[in-house]
Amino acid sequence: MSRPPLLVVATSARAIATAACERFTPLTIDLFADRDTQACTARAIQVVSGDGYALPHAPVLAAVEALARSSASRLPAIFGSGFEAAPALLAAIARHVDLLCCGSEVLRRLGDVPALTACFAGDTALRFPPTTRDAPALPAGWLVKHDARCGGLHVRDARPVDAAAAGRYFQRRVDGPVWSALFVVAGGRCVVCGAARHLRTLPAPRAPYAWQGALNTGDVPLATQALERCGQRLVDVLGLRGVFGIDFVPRDGVPVVLDINPRLTASLDVYPDRGALVAAHVAACARDTLLYSRPAARSARGVAVLYACRSGNVPDAFEWPEGVADVPHCGGAIAAGAPLVSVIVEDQSGDTVLARLTETSRALARRLAARGANLLPHDITIKSVGGPDV
Repeated sequence: MSRPPLLVVATSARAIATAACERFTPLTIDLFADRDTQACTARAIQVVSGDGYALPHAPVLAAVEALARSSASRLPAIFGSGFEAAPALLAAIARHVDLLCCGSEVLRRLGDVPALTACFAGDTALRFPPTTRDAPALPAGWLVKHDARCGGLHVRDARPVDAAAAGRYFQRRVDGPVWSALFVVAGGRCVVCGAARHLRTLPAPRAPYAWQGALNTGDVPLATQALERCGQRLVDVLGLRGVFGIDFVPRDGVPVVLDINPRLTASLDVYPDRGALVAAHVAACARDTLLYSRPAARSARGVAVLYACRSGNVPDAFEWPEGVADVPHCGGAIAAGAPLVSVIVEDQSGDTVLARLTETSRALARRLAARGANLLPHDITIKSVGGPDV
């Protein structure tokens, strides 16, 4: 039996597409169309952004329209990162395909974090850090963030010269281990799919709060019931659908929520049952059916995103080692600070995964340097964020 098609539109579609290919035939539209995305899809369309990693509206919509016209039936589609600042684009896409996700109105609400946090003031199921549009008198311990962004590239420590400005806000930094959790909601129930500890690549990239990877050992840092109460409150207030995620710091038995992602997230990479998660998302959005049961045990799985420490080109005919993803095309230009490649390791323990991530990353840096491409620092170390390693 042929696998049904599934369109994935995102800044980078690789993680969702490779997970989806277990049960679907993915088609992708993203900024990279990297080698492993092309290998797992029926068609991978690359669009070019003139504004960093923002999805360009006209080319994306044109690509969606072309795929929709060539399909024998109406295409089902899901979105990944990149739509945070583009609810209008999402609404336009919905005219051509069957969007299996939350609506554009959810994105608009999530784009105003200070207003959003006010909705949960005094809530016992979750907390947010102090968040304001006003510049703090003493900036130490505060972060500056921008509306409708993702991935942490826009986040930095506040400085005395920072003033209130349109499109940005200030949030108190929360110290401690940072986690991502995934949930799926369907049929009136919200269940926890799992949690993953955030990782940091040392030396840190130019954007120290950028997404640098995660480690999933099967452990959950809070009681499952506490996380599910948090997820259910978010669903009740925001109208989230399917699989969604949060970044949080556990504090006194309650998640302190740092970010909400109304979609399949980058942490999908570290779930050994990621194909089942994509299928659960489709079933939840298409049929309001809960088609997911969290495994009793999981092997440990981690991903580390390696950022280029300087500009350069990928060597021609370069042989990438096993266990890497988001593989760029040979000869392609890489800008300083841009993501170069991801390293993925699965093993029996979290400590072993961290050690293997570090070993593979350092070996890759040496191999690139031997070909004249000093794109990575040689002393890479993969660590957990905010406390002892897992």
